[in-house]
Amino acid sequence: MNMDKETKEQVKKYFSSKKFIIAAAIFLLAVGTGVGTAVSVKNELNEQLSSIEETLNFTKAKETEKAANDLTGITVENTQPSDEENITVIKTEGYILPAGEEIIKDFSNSVAVKSKTMNDWRVHNGVDFKAQEGDAVRAMQSGAVLAIYNNSLWGTVVEIDHGAGVVVKYCGLAEECFVTASDVVEQGQVIGKIGLIPVEAADGAHLHIEVLKDGTAIDPFELFVEQQ
Repeated sequence: MNMDKETKEQVKKYFSSKKFIIAAAIFLLAVGTGVGTAVSVKNELNEQLSSIEETLNFTKAKETEKAANDLTGITVENTQPSDEENITVIKTEGYILPAGEEIIKDFSNSVAVKSKTMNDWRVHNGVDFKAQEGDAVRAMQSGAVLAIYNNSLWGTVVEIDHGAGVVVKYCGLAEECFVTASDVVEQGQVIGKIGLIPVEAADGAHLHIEVLKDGTAIDPFELFVEQQ
């Protein structure tokens, strides 16, 4: 019987597939040792093939991971979740100020302070840097953008994972940002511009940053003390 090229290829693939190998092994063993033994061998072969597949899949995953690390500078050891991905940035440099040098309101360390805008007393979990509307806001260190969203109190917020358990919230940016979620940014990179902060409007234009260390709010200036 003559077969066309495509049919020959399909036959060839079948006879080289693991299904054919298992079937052949079962047939031979059934002839020599009986059906019961053949079924047992089939199960053993399936387990061995599953183990081989798991090893191959693990090896492929590690190779893919290494390639991604080489490309982005991201490491796996200190990962923090970002949606469905785990992203961590290698900490290789100290922190820089994100905007301006003048502090108009410090971290209150769980103590309530007077809010000129809301005319009440409340905890201030961040540090406010005086700035002009439209001034650039820069990443304090290299990092991975976790989220960008608009908050009715804090305006546009950009959250960046700076590695080692440190997440910084840059609050009060203009609506148009220069980064998107899951971007990997470099230290000093402009991520947006100064906008408005409704809950602190009476304090004038400024950048409000909050720092979470392993999920707990800390004084942002602890980051600068660490590097001295």
